[in-house]
Amino acid sequence: QRLAMSTVNEIQLPNTVLKQLGDKTYDKRKNAALEVEKIIGQLLKRKETAKVITIITFIKIQFVFNDNPNFRKGGLIALAACAIAISKNEQSVAPFLSDLLPPMLNCFGDQDVQVRFSSCEAMYNVAKVAKHEILLYFNRIFDELSKLCADPDQGVRSVSETLDRLMKDIVTEQPSFDLNAFVPLLSERICAANPYVRQFLVSWIRVLDSVPEVDMLVHLPNYLGGLFKILSDVEEEITHGCSAVLAEFLNEIKQHHEKVDNDAILQTLSAYCSSQDYLSKKTAIEWANEFVILAKDRVIPHIPKLLQSILPCLSKDTTEQDKDLQELAILSNTRFRSLITDVEDLSNFNFDETLLVLSRLLAKGGEPSMCAALKWLKLLRQVMPKEMYKHAEELVCPLLKILENKSSEVLRQGVKLIAAMSTTRDGEEAFEQHSSQFFDNFMTQLVKLFSTNGSLLTHADSSIVRLFCKFLSPQRIYSSLAEIIVVNQVEPAFASTLVQNLNIILLTATELASLRADIMALSTPEACTLFKNLYRCWSYNPMATFSLCLLAQVYDHAADLLLEFGKLDIDIMFLVEVDRLIQLLESPIFTYLRLQLLEPRGSAYLIKCLYGLLMLLPQSTAYNTLRNRLDCIPVISSTLLHLEDENPKPQGHIGMDLDFKELLAHFVSLQNNKFRHSSTQQPFTATATSTIVSKSQERGHTSSEDIDDDDAGRKAINRTHSQPSQMNTN
Repeated sequence: QRLAMSTVNEIQLPNTVLKQLGDKTYDKRKNAALEVEKIIGQLLKRKETAKVITIITFIKIQFVFNDNPNFRKGGLIALAACAIAISKNEQSVAPFLSDLLPPMLNCFGDQDVQVRFSSCEAMYNVAKVAKHEILLYFNRIFDELSKLCADPDQGVRSVSETLDRLMKDIVTEQPSFDLNAFVPLLSERICAANPYVRQFLVSWIRVLDSVPEVDMLVHLPNYLGGLFKILSDVEEEITHGCSAVLAEFLNEIKQHHEKVDNDAILQTLSAYCSSQDYLSKKTAIEWANEFVILAKDRVIPHIPKLLQSILPCLSKDTTEQDKDLQELAILSNTRFRSLITDVEDLSNFNFDETLLVLSRLLAKGGEPSMCAALKWLKLLRQVMPKEMYKHAEELVCPLLKILENKSSEVLRQGVKLIAAMSTTRDGEEAFEQHSSQFFDNFMTQLVKLFSTNGSLLTHADSSIVRLFCKFLSPQRIYSSLAEIIVVNQVEPAFASTLVQNLNIILLTATELASLRADIMALSTPEACTLFKNLYRCWSYNPMATFSLCLLAQVYDHAADLLLEFGKLDIDIMFLVEVDRLIQLLESPIFTYLRLQLLEPRGSAYLIKCLYGLLMLLPQSTAYNTLRNRLDCIPVISSTLLHLEDENPKPQGHIGMDLDFKELLAHFVSLQNNKFRHSSTQQPFTATATSTIVSKSQERGHTSSEDIDDDDAGRKAINRTHSQPSQMNTN
């Protein structure tokens, strides 16, 4: 300080000026600064630059670094006066900025409000004369302004805004600053939570992006996350400005997408697609949709995380915002699926992570999300069969849960996926064994599921089995189920109930028309083998076995089968099944059988079967229905006798070359085995049986698109369930 005072004495800086610079009155400090400006100007005219530096150093030490705030304010205004004098007498202010600016910048964070105000005012005056030369200190000034914009004092905020506008004008005119050094500072500040700071940052990004010489797009990944975070601000003005900036960047990317780091941007988008904030999430999804078009190959590795965030939006439509997100999610899902289908190289696609995401959606997603996940799995089966079959075991349990879902569309998509996994297309011979193993395993687990949840087989017209027969061959489905029931030797009571319901579906569902036609014709070895397999399984249920024989038109064996019924323990459930069969005989399914009665001499075994049913029934509505039908036979016989041949052709497949003796023995064996097990039934069996008989209408998720509910045979069965015939059992 003594050195500085001696120096000042040497240049004869008036004591009055020194005194006034530290005065508490603004006008005196201002007048003293004007005197300093004159002295500096005179020295520069005499080329005494060293003395100018000495005075500046003295002002810094004696005033700006002084503990007295009035001295600090005087020192700041004096430094600004020095800069003005230099600008008037020198070609450039730049050589002096290293002495002038640091003291001012230090005062930006001063505890005294008026000192902070004066530092901004002084910096404004220096910037005004230094112009683009001040950009050498752009980062320091920007850093301090980002703090002052949130100053608690309104006056300080106001003067900092004035300085901010001047800096923006300077940058716009001649952006000669180090952008690479500035971006890290911006990336650090962009995470601020203060609304004033956020607004300050957004405005600067917008200004810099508008300057042609400044390429903010290249550095976008460094601060893109911060912009998405700002979108969640509560101030509408801030979010609106940020949205506009992001929209401008997206337009630039569409024109110059090769300039940006797509992977880094997609990582940010993947994170904010799961944001809880509506605007952040919506904007991120919109960007993701565009990147599917702009950078296809780059999007593929990010699909798992994008699906995890976007697919749940499909199930939300409570509010208008939810509906907006739902529409965007639908578009995203469509584009992602097309991308996977169109791209030949999927080596960078993370299959395992995608499978995990889709499995979680199957477990916890809403209906539309679950349907989308199932469609994705079906698509992956198409484009990546090797990976799908590698994880086939992991899919069985989730798909079994899908079959218990109450949504008809979820059920439909689930069965379609199972069908896709169970079949192969041309050129997929290498996967035939895998598909067969999956099908066999799944059908085995399906039978176990029926044993624990019997209502699945009867609800809404047994839509599960019918859907399986719609998307897979009904011959394959029924052959597999029959084999599983017989080979695994399931509990007899449950097997009887399961066969009962499968038989009803066989006789009534439109999806099984081809299977019924094969059984009725028995014209191929395959059809005969199928009949025998079904017979062995159907033997668990007497009336199901009998109706199968009627369907196959093996009336002679059906008549033999009726004689065995007399050895069975006839209970109310058995009579209900007979009642149900009578109803079916009056349905369109058995029209061919009723027409065969027009030739009574050739239908002896058929007539015997029908009279046998009549003998089984007590007096009831079903009894009267069948008796009325049989009463027509004498009239038919007497009327058409002269039209018949002397040797009438037997109706049906009478005397067909099938080992009915062995089949009948199998039937008797199973019935005896069932009787032995009746006293030791497992608890779940009674539950399953009770559920199927008494709750056939409890659950309803049959889709009219997939299942025809106008089936007359099915209606007849439903009437039997709801209003069983009145029986006199005395």
